[in-house]
Amino acid sequence: MRRYLLILIISASTSALISAQSIQKDSLLKKIKSSTDIEFFEEMVDYIPLYGGYNKFEKKELTETIKTRTAELNFELTSSKFAYQQSIENTLEGNYTKALDIVAHLLPIFKKHRSIYEVHCYNTTGGMLADLGDIDEGLKNMTMAIDLVENFKSNTKEYNYCVINNHLVLGNIYYGSDQIEKAKLNFLKADSIASLDSTLIREKCYSLLNLTNIDLSEGNYLESFKKSSQVKQIATSTKYSEILAYSHLKISQGYLKLKKKDSALLHADFAKQISEKYGFYRTVASAHRLKSKIHKQFGDFANATYEYEKYFNAKRAFDSKNTNAMSNYYTDLANKDAQERNELRIQQVKQNEDARLSKITGIVLFIMSIGLIGLWFWFQRRKLREEVKKERMDSLLVNSQLTAIRSQMNPHFTFNCLNSIQSLVLKQDVNGAYDYISKFALLVRSVLNQSNTEWIDVEEEISTLKLYLELEELRFDNDFHYHIADNDLNGFEIPPLIIQPFVENAIKHGLLHKKGLKNLTITFKQDEEFLHCTIIDNGIGRAKSSEIQERQQLKHMSFSTQSTNTRFTLMQKRLGTDKLGVTIEDIKTEEGGTKVHLTIPCKILF
Repeated sequence: MRRYLLILIISASTSALISAQSIQKDSLLKKIKSSTDIEFFEEMVDYIPLYGGYNKFEKKELTETIKTRTAELNFELTSSKFAYQQSIENTLEGNYTKALDIVAHLLPIFKKHRSIYEVHCYNTTGGMLADLGDIDEGLKNMTMAIDLVENFKSNTKEYNYCVINNHLVLGNIYYGSDQIEKAKLNFLKADSIASLDSTLIREKCYSLLNLTNIDLSEGNYLESFKKSSQVKQIATSTKYSEILAYSHLKISQGYLKLKKKDSALLHADFAKQISEKYGFYRTVASAHRLKSKIHKQFGDFANATYEYEKYFNAKRAFDSKNTNAMSNYYTDLANKDAQERNELRIQQVKQNEDARLSKITGIVLFIMSIGLIGLWFWFQRRKLREEVKKERMDSLLVNSQLTAIRSQMNPHFTFNCLNSIQSLVLKQDVNGAYDYISKFALLVRSVLNQSNTEWIDVEEEISTLKLYLELEELRFDNDFHYHIADNDLNGFEIPPLIIQPFVENAIKHGLLHKKGLKNLTITFKQDEEFLHCTIIDNGIGRAKSSEIQERQQLKHMSFSTQSTNTRFTLMQKRLGTDKLGVTIEDIKTEEGGTKVHLTIPCKILF
């Protein structure tokens, strides 16, 4: 409680300081355009984003103006600091492509000036690359940030700021990798350091918000509410709009855990409205996804579907915007490194020119060697661009093949569903028919949405599978039972619609012709690389199923099974592994049946 009280005191005093010392935007713009004082511009580096009390749009205008002005005055380092602030704004807006491009241009400048902003660049780059899926490269950048920051211990405030942010980003990477204890340790370290400096309010807020994730995962809902509510109060008084939106999301998640629908929806709406106003598009998508989960948990499938479509469209826009973010970043960084090396060589030539005037032959040979090296670099850069282009085309080809395969839906299952609906209508079971139609519509919409994306949250895939099994259950006279053991899977994605075809085969060829109780069990287990799914039925087995197909002259392989096997082949080629695929075996017991084991690729979320 003392820690929360301290934050409230800091928040109140800082708010009073802001209202008393804030400079009107118009007057500040005039001073920026007329000033030539580098000390004034350096003071503005922290004042505008942290202490000026300006909203997002005012900050953008002031940042762009001062960046342009300092560039005109050849204040390279100061101008680069404001350009870095623009990269942070792009990160918050979900434009990783532009943010990474800015950072790639700034990194050589900060290296040249030996500025602590080099640490900031590696920190924000590590976080974005990990969020885009390249965890190894993200951790490499974080290692650089952690090593470099030790060179700046003399500046206590800047040092603490960087150490806190290193712990926060590293904690989020571990949290996304489901390493909860490591994540918790980093968040607690960040919170401990932020509590020692009353000026690090923003960092204190972020550490508390990240700790709410730990509280929610551990079931400490009251502690989660305390932290997120305190952050909401601070963000409101300091006009930290992005933090305010995040705090409402965390409060909404807490209410959802407590099964308070109205309160959960209210705070999710607050988060969405704030994020839409200030252009935090990823937070808008998170709000829609959270609202979909709230409606779904309380059985409101119509609104759940509506909010999921909003989330899906927002996520697709983000993915489209950042499709080439990493490849552009690495290509640009390679070009910058080559350019920096060439510039260093040119400077070396200039420094030694006077001393080597008497060695004309040596100078000519040296220049020729520089030309050959430059030509070699040009060919290497050209070759790199061609390789990147070829890899991108190969990826697009594989993606198009996977999309074409995923876009199919089994008409046999659709006709069965329509027949079941017709049967309920003839029996005048209005409620049953309405419930069946709602679930069928939700399943069809889910399948169509998933057919346009390469990866899907494992929870959504399991939800779709449950919907399918609920619909299939109506075909049997209460003698079909299924059980899904998902072991609370979350935090990663898998290719969509990859399990259902094998579940359908188990029902169609194994259980449909069985007399008596029909059982279907689906279990999931995750290791470091793959998701393992096991499907067990007590049906008639493959041998008897083949006999029935021969009598009915049905010897063709179903399209869904054939297309899924094709998908596994394509994914093996794309991911460079032969561990993916399907194994099928007969259960040689008195009850009999079939066991299918799937090894599926998975991608950790952040």
